[in-house]
Formats: sequence, C-alpha cells, structure tokens
Amino acid sequence: RSSVVILGAGHVGRAVASIARTADFAVAIVEDREEQAARAEADEVVCAPLVEGFAQLGPTSEDYVVIMTRGHGLDRDCCRAALSSPAKYVGMLASRKQAA
Repeated sequence: RSSVVILGAGHVGRAVASIARTADFAVAIVEDREEQAARAEADEVVCAPLVEGFAQLGPTSEDYVVIMTRGHGLDRDCCRAALSSPAKYVGMLASRKQAA
C-alpha cells in the first residue's frame, strides 16, 4: 500500500488527506502547529518542524509527497527535503508566484 506524506495540515492539506484515504492510500501528515495537527485525520500525524518531521517518517520510494505549507520559506525547505528523498512523486500546491 502506497503512502501519501502531506507536509502541512491546513484546511487544504486536511482535504487532500481525506481524498487520499478514500483512494486507499496510507496517509501521514507533518504539521508544526499543534492546533492544526490536532485537527488532522490520518494514519500518522507528526507534530514537529516540517523538515524534521518529514525525515522522522523516513519516506521510501513507494511514497508520494505533497507540500502544502503556509509560506514560501517553508515550501522551499520542504521541497528540498522531499526532492532529496527517494519519494516516487513530489508535488506542491502553490500560486504562480510561489511556484516561481
């Protein structure tokens, strides 16, 4: 069973987690804000700084990573970590400006 690792548990991250669970993925969420992590519904929720929490999960070549943080700096750091991992897929939700 493949896993989806979601970095960021805001309202959009939680919606993506719900869809992924419906599609029969195992879901792990990493969130650094306690109140957002508490709202997340996933097989595993890690409340930690995003990059450190991602490393703690130990993503594999069977995992999909979706980055949906609240800021450009966090996106950049998470993107670097995800692209350095063996993950099968890395995606990021971003505005055009943020993606650039």
